[in-house]
Amino acid sequence: MSLSTIENLISQGQLEQAYSTLKTVEASGKQNQNKIQLTFANILRKQHKYVEAIAVLNKIELSPSAPLLFQYEVTKERGINYRRNHQLDMAESTYLDALKLAKLTQDTTLIGQSYNNLGTLYDTKNNVATSMEYHLKAQEILKDSINWEVKASNFYNLGDLSVRIHNLEQAEFFFTNALINDKKSKQVMNIADTAIRLAEVTLKNKKYPQALSQFLDVIKILTPLDANSNLSRAYNSLHLIYIELGNHHMALSSIQKSLNHSLKTQSPIQQSYSYLHIIKYHLKLKNIALSELYIAKAEPLIKTMNNHIFEAKLYLYKAKYEKLKQRHKEAYTYLNKAFSIHRLADIEVNQGATEQYKQQVNALVQYQKLAQTEQKSALMKVELKNQILLKRSWLLACIMVLLLSAIVVYLYIIKHRNAQYKAKLYQTNLKQKDQMLADISHELRTPLSVLKLHVEALEHNLLDNKVLAHSKINNKISQLNNLISDVYQLSQAQNQALQLNWQQYQLSTLIAYYLSDSKALAEQHNLRFIADIEIADDTYITTDKQKLDQIITNLIKNACLYTDTPGHIRLKVRICTEHIFIQIDDTTPGVSDAQLNKLFERLYRIDKSRSRALGGSGLGLSICESLTQALQGEICLHHGKSGGLCVRMKLPITPTM
Repeated sequence: MSLSTIENLISQGQLEQAYSTLKTVEASGKQNQNKIQLTFANILRKQHKYVEAIAVLNKIELSPSAPLLFQYEVTKERGINYRRNHQLDMAESTYLDALKLAKLTQDTTLIGQSYNNLGTLYDTKNNVATSMEYHLKAQEILKDSINWEVKASNFYNLGDLSVRIHNLEQAEFFFTNALINDKKSKQVMNIADTAIRLAEVTLKNKKYPQALSQFLDVIKILTPLDANSNLSRAYNSLHLIYIELGNHHMALSSIQKSLNHSLKTQSPIQQSYSYLHIIKYHLKLKNIALSELYIAKAEPLIKTMNNHIFEAKLYLYKAKYEKLKQRHKEAYTYLNKAFSIHRLADIEVNQGATEQYKQQVNALVQYQKLAQTEQKSALMKVELKNQILLKRSWLLACIMVLLLSAIVVYLYIIKHRNAQYKAKLYQTNLKQKDQMLADISHELRTPLSVLKLHVEALEHNLLDNKVLAHSKINNKISQLNNLISDVYQLSQAQNQALQLNWQQYQLSTLIAYYLSDSKALAEQHNLRFIADIEIADDTYITTDKQKLDQIITNLIKNACLYTDTPGHIRLKVRICTEHIFIQIDDTTPGVSDAQLNKLFERLYRIDKSRSRALGGSGLGLSICESLTQALQGEICLHHGKSGGLCVRMKLPITPTM
């Protein structure tokens, strides 16, 4: 029997028959032994026996003269088994070797497959940004490929990433495309695996009857295939559905089947998930003896994985177990451990973001050095041309030579000065961009870290009050959205890209509108509002009302947020010849001279913790300054007479169009 026939058995999920047939082929000695070992490893991997698969692959000696395609297949198979066995560093090294071999073959499908495998690895490492980058590279390369299995794998992995960022509609799109390509490849186990993920998305959308039907159909496909890992996943999800439907007997039966199937695999992740779910369920039923039994079995497995999420869950369940045993001191100790692990995970996330930022900065520095080298090379070429021109000019008269030399020297000096000016301007712009990137990165890091922690906590059912958790997540998303909106508007203003809608308005009507809103804002913050207005009723001003509204509203809000009660806010308006004078001042607390000079700087805050708590982005005054300049006005800051801050604006009544 040929190896192609055995591969067909594997694709149909008949792994035991394929294994025994391959043993017969191996004994005959008629086939290439290295290819037989590779096929053995493939079967073992699909049976989730990763340790045995790695051992078989390590027996294959890859000589430099071996075909590139065979070297690639062996290396790729090693990487997959290392990743499945959670040996992530070994997997990364092996996947990168496979990518090098794929590029040597110049086969776009193999290159796309390599990028896809690397994306899956970084997803396992919780590096979502890098994972998405590799998967999108793979999709671009594979768009014209007819290797349906590889294309299906890429869509499947993009679906997984979409689930992680909670975009279920996008996840459903990717999994549907993965299933279409799986059916074209006729790989039965892959079809079942993708069908599971589609069903899991349905479950996340809380469509429980539909999800129940989907999972039962998948289990019918998987049961004769000896697919323990997928069966464990399917039964695990099934028990969650039965809990929602109130069928606790079937829920307990399903989670027990999930554990039984996971123990037949060599996947520590799948086993840990099953143990944690069955512990949680028995704790809910207050089965103390069974909870203790499964905790004792799960603890040594989870401690070998160095996975903070699993460890935190284990300590949380141990705390609940101790509480059931009325041992409150021990329960408190385990809760503290769970909290400490969460805090450690948060620190690691921040460190990871810092390292990623450093890599980006290093890349910019390298790019800058390359640009400088190219500039020097171009300058040297110009100088060489000038020297050749000077050498050929000896035939000219002395006066012409002197004149030409003077012109060349003059042009060289001007060009040199221009180059210096451009280089200095380039350095200044780069420094400003780096500073802006650093500032924004700093502002995004804290809400993103908190957001990620809450999302993962919800994903793994670590929080009891989900309504509060969702509220916190929405608050952090609003904070990020406000920061992005402020950054965009500030960028538009500073790049003079704002579209101004100049119209004429009666000044008294505008001021009456501002008085009403300002008084309401002050009263909301328990502050007294003072109006000091002296303007004629027939005064008109030409301005962009929307921009002026934003300036006044921002300044009044700032005054309200940073004024202690009891206190007051004062709005003063006067007419000065061709200008309107607007002043907003408040009472204590004030600011120092050093702080006063920095208030218009981007992202500057006097009290950072208080500003974040109030929802400020640190861009409000910068936006006010840019908008005032766009309206051809002036704005400045002073110490207020009442101990607070005084903001003075001067706007033209009729601006220059």
